[in-house]
Amino acid sequence: MNSFVVDKVTERLPTVSVNNLALINFNNLPLADDSYSIPGDIDLLVGASVFPHLLLSHKVQGQPDSPSPVALETVLGYVIVGSAPACIDNCLSVSNCCSEDPLDAAVRKFWQIEEIDAPHPMCPDDAACEEIYSKTTTRQADGRYEVALPFKGDVLSLGDSLQKATTRFYCLERKMLSSPKLKEAYDSVILEYLEKGYISPVLPDTDATQSLRSYTISHHGVIREDKVTSRLRVVLDASAKTTTQVSLNDILYSGKNLQGNIFNIMVNFRLYRIAFSADIRQMFLCIGIRPCDRRFQRILYRFSPQEPLKTYEFNRVCFGLTSSPFHALRTVKQLLSDEGASFPRAKETVDTGLYTDDFVYSVDSDEEAISTAAEVIALFKAGQFDLVKWTCNSQRVLDSIPPSHRLSSVKEFDDSEPHKVLGLCWSPATDCFGLKISTPAESCTKRTILSCVARIWDVMGFVAPVVLYAKLLIKQLWLCECDWDDIPPEHILQQWYRFKEELPLLSKIKIPRHVGIFAGDIINIVGFADASEKAYGGVVYFHVRDSVGLRENEFHLIIAKSKVSPRKVISLARLELCAILVLSNLITKVMEACNNLLRNKQWFDDPKRPIETE
Repeated sequence: MNSFVVDKVTERLPTVSVNNLALINFNNLPLADDSYSIPGDIDLLVGASVFPHLLLSHKVQGQPDSPSPVALETVLGYVIVGSAPACIDNCLSVSNCCSEDPLDAAVRKFWQIEEIDAPHPMCPDDAACEEIYSKTTTRQADGRYEVALPFKGDVLSLGDSLQKATTRFYCLERKMLSSPKLKEAYDSVILEYLEKGYISPVLPDTDATQSLRSYTISHHGVIREDKVTSRLRVVLDASAKTTTQVSLNDILYSGKNLQGNIFNIMVNFRLYRIAFSADIRQMFLCIGIRPCDRRFQRILYRFSPQEPLKTYEFNRVCFGLTSSPFHALRTVKQLLSDEGASFPRAKETVDTGLYTDDFVYSVDSDEEAISTAAEVIALFKAGQFDLVKWTCNSQRVLDSIPPSHRLSSVKEFDDSEPHKVLGLCWSPATDCFGLKISTPAESCTKRTILSCVARIWDVMGFVAPVVLYAKLLIKQLWLCECDWDDIPPEHILQQWYRFKEELPLLSKIKIPRHVGIFAGDIINIVGFADASEKAYGGVVYFHVRDSVGLRENEFHLIIAKSKVSPRKVISLARLELCAILVLSNLITKVMEACNNLLRNKQWFDDPKRPIETE
């Protein structure tokens, strides 16, 4: 065979220590690597053309009742392949030795937020999911939509899920008995589900032949103290494997990502003087599931340990299925298609203002806001969706909405993820954005630093210099090549402690929501780009001029992005070209987000005159 000598094959593997005490089946095997459970350097990578010739016939299965690897016999000894229980912070969890852990996912999402969005073409799976939706979705007499589960695999591949769901419920029950607050909240949610018809008890003779495949979903509760309402969310684990190592999510299409572009939504939210927001109450549960698919959405529950364990099934789309986000957003689009002719203003508004179940928008006057809100409420009501938690910077608009449907004084934009280091909040009273700060961990290792930085959520770039400082810290961590749980060098520690000490000061920053545009104004889009040896980036502002000359000119930050210079030395001239590319992409995004402004003739004496750019 041909071989290549390189400085480094890959990162240390496994990424975390493996709990080999749980893999007793492998204790007496002659292993190719006796230290497989400890992260270490990789000396040799064997290609696929060679590996099959190393394999022998014997195979040893790990623990049968839990996700565990398999030991394959080779001429070099047994090699262990698959998912393994990993030791992380003295807690046992199951992960793939070479796969993405939660921290990796957070880092990946951090960099995705920093990238310029690009449309993705529809893949064959997404097209198949869309076809299933179009052919099977029906509408009931009251206007509610009823959808089918989009199966991509054979339901006969599902094994027994009841035993695992029962075991996990008993664990949940013990936790609830030790926490009365959790028990009370859980009972309240299940009772609400029963009263509203979200779930129904399964009768013993429901499956006449008992040969029909079904799936019982394990579940647990998550309490969020930072939420004003719905503090407990019942989370369904439809990824739990059955006895055939196949879960419900394994055989469901996820569907195309239909989530709105949050950047466009935020730009539209800032354009006009009157801003308002609302949420769709229990969005998933507003959509029905056809009766023949409900047996795959079963859960176990009882209100007292003295009662027999009962089986319920969801009659609606439930949280935790891989297809549920697609069903929710696709159904809203179907509602806009079916009812848009009757509510034209609402259709345009929802198209550009809905992000998952959050609706935010801005208009030029109280009258327009009141009429738009009423039309949007009526549009959603036609599909049996309820818009609640309304808030607005105009009391007159709020007075037109029932008090029971209003929200508290602050609206949070946190990408629906808890524990962000920076979360964007809007205060209608001051009509300003503020930053919600979470305190980073006390310990200082590569893992804790990266975990903190990866949770910074600043999609608009309001504090881009701070984010850039954090990104430069990450680069230094990589250059020093320290391990995940090692303490970094002293110069990095000093920078980190200063960063952590000054981070709470960001909570004092207030960013005006309204960018100062009024009817007849002239808007210039002004962009700047620059580069240094460490980083490069761009920033875009709105320059608003009053055409009559009664007000002073205003400048407002719209978006900023930065990138760290690569490790390989690149000329400053090339980095400056990279900065210009970033800026040109930002300006394009801003122009696209302002399309509704360009279409609105009232802003210009000459409707054909475009927004100017500099």
